[in-house]
Amino acid sequence: MFAQSNIARVQEISIDTGGADFGDFPHLFGSPLGKAIICWASDGRVAVRGTLFADNFREPIQAILKVRFRSNSGTWTPFAQGDVSGNGGLVAFQRFFRTSPRGQFNRVQIRLETFRDSALPNDRAITVADEIFRR
Repeated sequence: MFAQSNIARVQEISIDTGGADFGDFPHLFGSPLGKAIICWASDGRVAVRGTLFADNFREPIQAILKVRFRSNSGTWTPFAQGDVSGNGGLVAFQRFFRTSPRGQFNRVQIRLETFRDSALPNDRAITVADEIFRR
């Protein structure tokens, strides 16, 4: 993601919510066993790379991943989003990669949401995980 000489720290993460997961392969028994990574660059930038999984084995589900970065001044970037839909029974996945803009960033927020389609008129996504990672 960044030149090796520009890496300050690599943070491995895995988020398992049961229906929407963020990590990496292998993904077995409903959980990602591999890790997604947050790469903190020494020039102040940050990047997130991993795989989003939708893995409800009983019914169709949409997994939604939202990632944003906070600058040292406290300003958040808009959310970058990825999503994948599973039809129940099989694991669906989508690779995700996002880098912050140029500047100094000290936080990453990762939010996972799920959406189940139904006949109800007010369907909406439900937040199932919301985590903040610090430099």
